[in-house]
Amino acid sequence: MVETKTILLIGRTGRGKSALANVVTSTNNFKENERSISIGDTQLPTEKILDIVAEAVYLVRNGINQVLFVTNGRFEQYEMATYNLLRTVIFDQDITKHTAVVRTRFKDFKNSKKCENDIALMIERGGELAEIIKSCQGRVLHVDNPPISIASAYNESEKERENREKKLALHKKSRDKSKEKILYHLKKTSSESYRPPKLQELSEEIVSYMESKKRLERELTEKLQVKKFKRLKVKI
Repeated sequence: MVETKTILLIGRTGRGKSALANVVTSTNNFKENERSISIGDTQLPTEKILDIVAEAVYLVRNGINQVLFVTNGRFEQYEMATYNLLRTVIFDQDITKHTAVVRTRFKDFKNSKKCENDIALMIERGGELAEIIKSCQGRVLHVDNPPISIASAYNESEKERENREKKLALHKKSRDKSKEKILYHLKKTSSESYRPPKLQELSEEIVSYMESKKRLERELTEKLQVKKFKRLKVKI
C-alpha cells in the first residue's frame, strides 16, 4: 500500500516551490518560473488575503505531515510574516516540529560539508532565516532543481543540439538526486497527520464555504461555455 503524505510548501515567488513540487511528485503539474499570487502581495485587498488563507485551510483540512519552507538562502520580512500568520491563525507552536527549510539552487547540494557550512552561514547572518532554522532544530535540506526544458536556438547546429541534450541530462540527474534527498527526509517523518485544534475548528467553518465557492465557480464556467457556444452557433 502506497503511503500518502500531505506537504505544505511556503516561500516567496521565485524561490523554487513549483520546481520542487514537480520533482517530488514526478509530474509537471506546477508551472515553473511563473509568478503566483501569495499572501505577501502587499497590493492585495484584505478579502483576497483571507480567501488565500481559506484555500490553504481547505487544502490541509485533514492535517499535514510536513511543512517545507522554501528559500534560496535569504529571507525577507514577508516570509517570516507568512510563517507567523500560518502558525498563529491555522496551526500552533508545534508546527516547528513538522517544519524543514529547503535551500534551493544550491549547486553543491551533494557535498555534505558544503551544506553544513551553508547552514552555519545562514545562521551566522541572523535575522528571520536564522530564527526559522533554529526553531525547526536545524532541519535544512539542500537541493538543486535546474530547468529540464531548454528552448533550442534558431537554426540549431548538431553540436549545439548535443550540448543542449547533455545539459538537460545533467539537469535531470540533479533533480533526481534532489528528489531522493527530499523523499528520504519525508520517509523519516511521522505517518500521522499534524492536525491542531485551530485547524479543526477552522476546517469545519471553511470547508462548506470553499465547497460552495467551487460549486459556484463550476456553474459560472458552464454558463460561460454555453454562452460562448451560442455565439459561435449564431456566427456559423
